[in-house]
Amino acid sequence: MMKQRFTTLDIFRGILASFIVLFHMSFFSDTLVLNNPFMQGTDLFVDFFFILSGFIIRYNYSEIPNLQTLITFLKKRLLRIYPLHVILLLIYLFLELTKCFFSGSNLINNHFNTDNTITTFITNLFLLNSIPWSGITNVSWNNPSWSISAELLSYFLYAIVTYLILSNAKMRFKSAVYISIILLSFSILYRLTGSAIIVYTYNYGFLRGFIGFFTGVICLNTYSYLYRYFNKSSDYFFTYLEVSILIILGLTIPLKEKLADITVIYEALFFITILIFSFQKGFISHFLNKSRVLKNIGTYSYSIYLIHGLINTFFNVLFIRILRFAPSDYSYLFVLNYILVFYISRWTYTTIERRFYKPQTIYTL
Repeated sequence: MMKQRFTTLDIFRGILASFIVLFHMSFFSDTLVLNNPFMQGTDLFVDFFFILSGFIIRYNYSEIPNLQTLITFLKKRLLRIYPLHVILLLIYLFLELTKCFFSGSNLINNHFNTDNTITTFITNLFLLNSIPWSGITNVSWNNPSWSISAELLSYFLYAIVTYLILSNAKMRFKSAVYISIILLSFSILYRLTGSAIIVYTYNYGFLRGFIGFFTGVICLNTYSYLYRYFNKSSDYFFTYLEVSILIILGLTIPLKEKLADITVIYEALFFITILIFSFQKGFISHFLNKSRVLKNIGTYSYSIYLIHGLINTFFNVLFIRILRFAPSDYSYLFVLNYILVFYISRWTYTTIERRFYKPQTIYTL
């Protein structure tokens, strides 16, 4: 099987990152466009990202045969995610200090966010903010960064396990070890919380990340095994699979609250979705791959995901608090808000992300 770029999955990453942008816009809005059962379930797409990340990392780094490869892998991963994260963290620190200075202004409702403390700044700085710490009861600073913490910890665990245990192991043994990590992570989470809920962030987000990431690793192993059997299947067959899984997702995402006690089932649904679209053979895959805009959204998806909270907040202050638009006006303002997120993400991708890493010829996170 030749190395390839999973363009469709890249596009999916951008589309789902955009849904999370809209999900967080709904906190400010009062419109059926954003405040509906489907949109309220789209925060689950973070788990899709974890699975996709494990899929791609496994594809690009199936072996870590020596210490130098291990160090190179971790260095590349840090350079990929840390620069934008720390720059945004410093921006949030500046904003908190500015809010304190202008606390008497009528534009400042809460002059200090009680979740943004010295302790949480340190945990965010070192990307340890997906692990429970005494006194921390919520996400803080740049809220989406908890998932970047879980992602980084997953990289470390994958690299160490693959290097120390699996360098010379056969595929079956490797898969058994990765599955064991999934089961162990879920068992620990179940023991700590007493339920099959996995939607955790600042506290047990790292376990959520392990479950998703290593599910993605197994998804890649499954894809590699099935490739020889299904790669020559007709486009019509894959169109049927693609349409079917999207319909299932469309029906189940709005049921997040009803399925709250067993949200782990979404891991299976996202696993199947990524597996189907990794073949890139159905009508939907072909349609998505023709769109230059969607490809760009996929390219900028990390910036879109990480900066959108900051942009959404400024947008809300400007249009709702200063210009006095109504929350219901988000029925159309969301378009302008998203366009702003998109273009600023394009700038941060070019000036920050690309400054610290060089995209590979194959798909990388």
